Amino acid sequence: MAIRKKRGAGTNYERREIDVRKPDGQVVTALTYTVRDPRPDLRTDIDYVRYIIAGLRERAIPQAYIDKAKMIATANNPAIAASVERL
Repeated sequence: MAIRKKRGAGTNYERREIDVRKPDGQVVTALTYTVRDPRPDLRTDIDYVRYIIAGLRERAIPQAYIDKAKMIATANNPAIAASVERL
């Protein structure tokens, strides 16, 4: 999946590299984005969730993990629940 510029990248979000441990114990560097100014009114949008779920599926991530990601997105923005369910 090609990386594309997301809305707010560079202004609303801060790009960070973090170390993560894979199931085999190997530590690798991953790129993540964190909100610069967290506010209670920030909501996940469906385009972002679609992008994340597609990436998880492309990498053959277990369905249980995908379901959890969908649950988190829906909890953050109940208005997109029906669309998230169809992903």
